[in-house]
Amino acid sequence: MSLGENLQYLRAREGVTQEQLAERLDVSRQAVSKWERAESAPDMGNLIALADLYGVTLDELLRVSPEVEEDVRYESQERAESAESQAAEAAEAARAAA
Repeated sequence: MSLGENLQYLRAREGVTQEQLAERLDVSRQAVSKWERAESAPDMGNLIALADLYGVTLDELLRVSPEVEEDVRYESQERAESAESQAAEAAEAARAAA
């Protein structure tokens, strides 16, 4: 799991939006989004602030435990299955309407 995926997981675990996190760190929402998509990385000051905010060490922030990785994999699979189900329902509704 990448740093971006870990940041996204921890933010979701805390029930915080990207906007709320950005306000707490005094950065833009776009910066938070780029961190989570691994398009950029937080600087050391923000890494320390993130670790403090989430109650983890820098090592825990940068290295992902197997349990967290499994949780993220499971959640991703559930989202994919839900999206497939919704697409199939929409396709059926479109066929029925035609």
